[in-house]
Parts: sequence; structure tokens; C-alpha cells
Amino acid sequence: MFKSKPRGVHLRYYKELTELKPIKDALLPQEVVIALSQHAGTPARPIVGPGDKVKCGTKIAESAGLVSSPIHASISGVVTGVKDYFHPIGGFYGAVIISSDGYDEKEFFSPADPKGFSSKELQKIIHEAGVVGLGGAAFPTAVKINPP
Repeated sequence: MFKSKPRGVHLRYYKELTELKPIKDALLPQEVVIALSQHAGTPARPIVGPGDKVKCGTKIAESAGLVSSPIHASISGVVTGVKDYFHPIGGFYGAVIISSDGYDEKEFFSPADPKGFSSKELQKIIHEAGVVGLGGAAFPTAVKINPP
């Protein structure tokens, strides 16, 4: 189990079974289901449909409100459905289903020098990239950096 120590609890690492094994790249999934509700606020609105081809990074859903964030594809392939799907938080929510093409193609964007943009332009870039916080609510960063 674990031992309590004066400065907190120190759990065992349980690495005996894997500590000498090499690290391997994970295989691409054959299909992904990407929830349109991934952040605090309004779920995103899908902008792709069945049959659309996407790459990693292709925007597949548009923000649908102030506290909302665009969502991008995590694999390349073909959209096979846009429908309600069971969500880990409970209940059914909209989702985009993508079947992998096995190529893992990426949509590349030219990096920009942040010094050349106004704060409003940077906020728009951050919003379009779908950047959200790493806390439990995944609050959209563009909203955080633009307080009322």
C-alpha cells in the first residue's frame, strides 16, 4: 500500500514490470470520436460533415459563443459521422467521428513573430488555435486574456 511520512504520502511507483522496457511509439487509432464539448462554456459547432477529408490540425468545429473554443482534428482521415455520442461527463453530446487514413498528415501553419501583432490580433490567433487551460474546465485562453 503506502507509508505515511512527516511530509506527506509517498506512493510506490510500481515500475518493476516496465522500467527496463524500451519506449515505443503508440499506434494510430483506426477511428477517433472528438467531442464538441471539450471546454467550459458552449459546445463548438461542427463545420465538417461525412465524407470530408481532414488532416491533423484541420479545424472541424467553430466556437459557438463567447466562452467556446474551436476544435481541430487529431488524426488525418475521413469524417464518417457527426452525431450525438456518449460523453465521459455523462449524457450524450455532439461529436465528430473520423476514420484514420493511416498517414497522420498534418496541416502546417507558418509561425508568426508575436512582436508584430497587436494584443487583439494575438487574442484572435490564440482563439483560432483552440488554446484552452489545463484545469478541469479547459477554460478558453482567449477569454482569460481579455477580461471585461
